[in-house]
Amino acid sequence: MNHSGKVDQDDIVRARNVLLASGRRTPREEVDAYRVLAQVSPASYLPLLARALRRLSYDTSSGKKHAACLALCEEAVAVARSIDSAEPARADVLYEALNTCQRELYDLGRRAEGLAMRAEMLAIGRAQAELSGDSVVKGLRVWAAGLSEEGRYAEAADAMTELVSAILPDGPASGGLAWSLLEWIAALHDAGRSGEALAAFETLVSMEAAEAAVWKRPKPRMTAARWPAISTRSLGTRGCSTPTAEEGRRPSCGERHSPC
Repeated sequence: MNHSGKVDQDDIVRARNVLLASGRRTPREEVDAYRVLAQVSPASYLPLLARALRRLSYDTSSGKKHAACLALCEEAVAVARSIDSAEPARADVLYEALNTCQRELYDLGRRAEGLAMRAEMLAIGRAQAELSGDSVVKGLRVWAAGLSEEGRYAEAADAMTELVSAILPDGPASGGLAWSLLEWIAALHDAGRSGEALAAFETLVSMEAAEAAVWKRPKPRMTAARWPAISTRSLGTRGCSTPTAEEGRRPSCGERHSPC
């Protein structure tokens, strides 16, 4: 960009050459190129810039964060928010940027800011579900996890109840249903709703038994040996609900494969 605030034509040519060149581009090269081109054609390049910033913030090949990870994540959110609200891709791009940023905020112990982003994610998910007619609201799982961490157990249980009610009719084919049921059971237990937790646990047992019968063999994720440990975690007394070394820990929301 020159001193008049206009994008220099040489910068535009260089940016396009970077993107058109054969060979592998680095995330930094992509970000620099998209930053220039987004000023010329925002509709085309702002979504690409937001996604490139997310890729730059975390190197998946090495498993290492960029030194400026949070700043890059926050820039991705700002870029996504600047996309015209009429653009169909805006909601998904913003949701993804918020999701990446909230994880980094939680990693840094900035839970209040992370939870606020989760609330925004949930609002996006509700709007998308309303438009599409889909009963599954994206963002409920991470919202419930954040509420639980803040001691808002009743709200967390309500959020997980809403999620499970939407995905349960599809059965195991919906993907990750067993883990969702376990999280629901734990949320109900933490909220002091032991009767509902027991009923949910029975639903999980029945589902796993039926699925094992279809496949004629025990499923590795829910073997009979694990039932006592799961039962103790989900239905035990409040003061004795910490997972033991034998049963391990429940994966955190960031480790789930489900987008909800």
